[in-house]
Amino acid sequence: MLIRGMGLNFFDLMIRATVGRGGRFRWNPQAEAGRRCEYAASGREPHLLAGSRRGAPYRAKTGAPGFVPAGIRLVHLTDAAIEEAERRHGRLDFAAHLWPLIIRDVLATYYRTLVEVAGELFDDPAGFLEAFDALLRREDLGEQVLASRGQALLHSHAPDAIWLDVRSLGRPFDGVTFASAAQHREHMLAYLEDDAASSAAGAASPVKMAIGAMHAGRMRLKALISEGRVAEASRIEDVEGWFEPLIEGLASGPPMQRIEELAALMRAGVVDILGPDPLFDVDRDAGCFTAESPWVEADPATARWLVEAMMPANRVRLSASPLVSSLLATGLARAQEVVDVAGAPRAGKGFAVTEAPHRLVDASGAASPSIYVLGLQLSSVQWGTAIAAEAGGDPQAGARTLADADAAAGSVVQTALGAAVLEAPAG
Repeated sequence: MLIRGMGLNFFDLMIRATVGRGGRFRWNPQAEAGRRCEYAASGREPHLLAGSRRGAPYRAKTGAPGFVPAGIRLVHLTDAAIEEAERRHGRLDFAAHLWPLIIRDVLATYYRTLVEVAGELFDDPAGFLEAFDALLRREDLGEQVLASRGQALLHSHAPDAIWLDVRSLGRPFDGVTFASAAQHREHMLAYLEDDAASSAAGAASPVKMAIGAMHAGRMRLKALISEGRVAEASRIEDVEGWFEPLIEGLASGPPMQRIEELAALMRAGVVDILGPDPLFDVDRDAGCFTAESPWVEADPATARWLVEAMMPANRVRLSASPLVSSLLATGLARAQEVVDVAGAPRAGKGFAVTEAPHRLVDASGAASPSIYVLGLQLSSVQWGTAIAAEAGGDPQAGARTLADADAAAGSVVQTALGAAVLEAPAG
């Protein structure tokens, strides 16, 4: 069975097709992370062949406690830095004004953690951190120049330490070719085992803490977009264009258990993973689906069945939902119009709505007195709406949906109380 997509839908399918068909996972807590799980097959499982553009599943969540791991400090993406960028430039451009701050916080977190857990790599750990912090404060350095200077500084203090290429975290096999499917399989197993081990390390993992810093930046960005402080064209071109796929694959993954289970299924021969950028097709003569990666020298994989596990893009105008389509057809709703990077207007992803509490705006531009919009269909005025409700979180970021629901409920109650007072008999 071919599977297209290796996000959270894939992991749900993986369990349904294995444990759901009588297989069992056996755990050995004494084994090293990444190899603590074994799979006993029932014999009823399909052979799963999964692929995605990045060539790897979403990374596992860290074992460090907290929605954003404790100890993460954003020292560059601060309120003061954001307000200064707004003072100088007006509405914020993500690539120009916010990403440079986020990437500095990611690098600072990674190397601060690396010094804490592997200080022996550095000739002068404190001296390196002081010099590195000074380098990161250089606002005049672009991303590539910063990386070049950072690598030189790192090499002078710790020749055996590696430079963190932040963008490559999202595509770990970019540009790597494999001479056979077996060679690719060995690399994938090593990658999964390493991912599980770094999650198990929690706050002692430089990679997972760096991802935690990027996740914290995502939450701050989510609030800025909801407040209307990020330019619409930049949100479309940069945030949704390349940052969202990057951060989703890093910080929105499954619990560590699922990565351990996937590695066990690969060792048991139940699951195999295709290389990056797989091409899915249909062989009509053979009556089967095919898939192959241009980065792996191997015959195409074939299967009678293909499962679409990629989450479809949310666009109200393309929705098959009877509720959504009827709201549009009757004129009770319309899609929010947005302006892209070329300055051209086009339909946005979600409904047109008022400011919070978000009432639906109809085809004539009038706000509904009694229809409120929550969650996914606010995607034209918010970002990251799939991250709906972090318990106890910031109502302007991870718990935004709870804040929206509270505002809508408050408006409904206020309207009902007002109506009750108007209808009450005299005296």
